[in-house]
Amino acid sequence: MLSFKKNPHLTMVVYLAVHIVAASLVFGCEGRKSFYDNNRNDINLVPIQMENPDDPITDDIDAVNEDKSETETKTKNETQLGKTRRKSRVGEAPPPAKPGTPIPQPPAAPVEVPPVVETPPVTSSGVTTEASKFIKTAFWVVQNEARKIGTPCNFYVSRVLELSGYSDDGFLANDFDVYAKKHFSSYKNEIFNTANIDSERIRLKRHIWSYPARTPFIFQWERSAPQPGHIAIVERIGDQLVVYQASLNKHIARREQTTIDRLLSHARSARMTVYSEFIAR
Repeated sequence: MLSFKKNPHLTMVVYLAVHIVAASLVFGCEGRKSFYDNNRNDINLVPIQMENPDDPITDDIDAVNEDKSETETKTKNETQLGKTRRKSRVGEAPPPAKPGTPIPQPPAAPVEVPPVVETPPVTSSGVTTEASKFIKTAFWVVQNEARKIGTPCNFYVSRVLELSGYSDDGFLANDFDVYAKKHFSSYKNEIFNTANIDSERIRLKRHIWSYPARTPFIFQWERSAPQPGHIAIVERIGDQLVVYQASLNKHIARREQTTIDRLLSHARSARMTVYSEFIAR
């Protein structure tokens, strides 16, 4: 019978080789973004995270409470100064300056905002492949200003409108129709409700798919007082939907995947309005 003599040098070489390969696998990806990060931070990819309007995933609770406390303090300060630019409402007050310091003016559109492409490239099949100017701005605000804006959904959409060249006039989510009539020179609005929810969902999908992919929509959910309404930005990428939104006292503005059933649901409200083709006055 043949037998092989153990070679201690060979054993050591194999041992070192295995550890080198393992180390390269662990540290070789250091500094690279994961698939989730790329998916979340690429404007042309549909986010992995799915929104849950029934029970939204909250941000870090301490950070949310800090934002809420800071917002309430700033509301009192700005009321005393009498220089509130937006309408006051609990949980939806604008972020004013601290007492004794100058009130900051809204910044001009930052240079980091992606350049405007008025006519996105279209494939041979007629599908738009690039995000609109409005969606690019919505994406930029999520990436760069979400923490500063806080959790009020109307503040987020208002900021996107402002940077996109629309009026910076404030509004509550329940009153966005007033803003639209005043500051849009033209627009289309389609109303959906949950009375016949199955047929309304079919009609909603037909409505969204009647527009080219990457078309921006503003969704408004009206709720009876004292409940605040809700407002968000939606676009379609291929056959999937993406929503850009903040959630009052839940999470700052972020980008998530959504569905027709989640957009039109009993959990949100009985009446939902979808705005499209909005042009600044």
